[in-house]
Amino acid sequence: MLYKGKAIEIVGEKEVFGQRIAWIRLFEDDSFLQVPFEELESVSTNSEYEDFNS
Repeated sequence: MLYKGKAIEIVGEKEVFGQRIAWIRLFEDDSFLQVPFEELESVSTNSEYEDFNS
């Protein structure tokens, strides 16, 4: 996952006043932040899955 274009790890989550908050660790400088889930970006991979059972 990414936060503001930087690679992160989600280490926890909570809900405050109806808003989902993530505890994240930035790999770049090993710092920890609390941010809304809406600010996180998914990283898509370019790999495709094939059905090997066919």
